[in-house]
Amino acid sequence: MGAAPARDTILQRVFGSQPEAAEQRLRQFLQQVEVGSRFSDYADYGIAAEEAQSMVRRAMDHARGKNFIGKGKAPVFP
Repeated sequence: MGAAPARDTILQRVFGSQPEAAEQRLRQFLQQVEVGSRFSDYADYGIAAEEAQSMVRRAMDHARGKNFIGKGKAPVFP
């Protein structure tokens, strides 16, 4: 939000003007259509914890991962 006023207008029409409510609305919609909205839903897609952890490690080693603000705080999967 804030980078492109025209895009912000469209997003506000779809999700409302309150960011917190918009996030919840999107999560509810994704749940209704049975789409996971968190990476921690990996098991729902048949991915083992070890594979999920490996995917995160590989992603963190690439250009975007190296610039990720949460670098070094990658989740640990049970």
